[in-house]
Amino acid sequence: MKNVLVAVDGSENSRRAVQFVRDFCRDYGPIVIHVLNVEPAPQAWQTHGMEQEAIEEHLRSRAAQVTEKSVRPLKDAGLEFEALFELGEPAQVIAQVAARLGCDAIVMGTRGLGTIRGMVLGSVSTKLLHLTELPVVLIR
Repeated sequence: MKNVLVAVDGSENSRRAVQFVRDFCRDYGPIVIHVLNVEPAPQAWQTHGMEQEAIEEHLRSRAAQVTEKSVRPLKDAGLEFEALFELGEPAQVIAQVAARLGCDAIVMGTRGLGTIRGMVLGSVSTKLLHLTELPVVLIR
């Protein structure tokens, strides 16, 4: 891995994915790190009466909080990274951003929904595996 996208969502497994990248850098040397938080695009029924700017500001604020919490291990290790925020369907956005940035791997935590629940609800990691040809490292 030389150029990696780390998808974060604020979960404990997402935090462990960041720690995995930190440890990889410690063991193998520095790499280019992109930390991406994807927030689902709001639906009209969810934001009835809200100004578009207010909606975007709220989502940016949430993304900044999630990212700040997630990147602490990278900061503590003195590693450089780029923090990114996007709106959309998470698996699609992760695949698109990784391709756009020329990443050679994607690292992310799993939500641990379990087999049945994951099949019914679908998981970001399962969808992502179908959308990208890049290696995907899943951290639990």
